Amino acid sequence: MMSEEDKNLVTLEGYDASFRFPERVSVKTALKYWSIVTAAMNTEYRLLRQWEACVQCGFLQDWDCERFPDPEIPLEKVPEDDEMYVSQVIMVVAARCQNFMMNTRSVEKN
Repeated sequence: MMSEEDKNLVTLEGYDASFRFPERVSVKTALKYWSIVTAAMNTEYRLLRQWEACVQCGFLQDWDCERFPDPEIPLEKVPEDDEMYVSQVIMVVAARCQNFMMNTRSVEKN
């Protein structure tokens, strides 16, 4: 049986990375996330904005990734040797966060 803490743990197989989703998502956080994501949906900045939404909304709790240790680092500062790895991690995380938000059935009041 999965513990309450483990249900929010996301392990990115093949990337040696993990993080936890928050236990609850407030109305304000949900609206902030969807505002950022939907505003960029049909633009060339969609993935960048999805990533920013993940970071800004606190969805990357207990972030653990040796090759990308700080998800808040400006992407221009990612070492050249890690750029493709980091871009792949970002795409996977952005997709997981969007899936998490789409499957969140109950949004608690502030």
